[in-house]
Amino acid sequence: MISDITSTGNPVVKYACSLSLSKVRADTKQHFIEGEKLVREARESGVALMHVFTENRSDAEELPALCCLSKTVIMFVFRSD
Repeated sequence: MISDITSTGNPVVKYACSLSLSKVRADTKQHFIEGEKLVREARESGVALMHVFTENRSDAEELPALCCLSKTVIMFVFRSD
């Protein structure tokens, strides 16, 4: 599933930002990883990805194959400069 993010007030963005706090990571047992290499390594290790963020629409179209899970939500981020 691909969803669009148009605001920093999006609850998923707020949650992802909260993972910068060690207490939140410890309480939820979830982490924020960044970069294609780490995402690939996580998948190869059997880690379940909850959300994947991308700024590139073509990446968003290809990411479901990388994530290999129907429960993973691909979040397309609109950047306003």
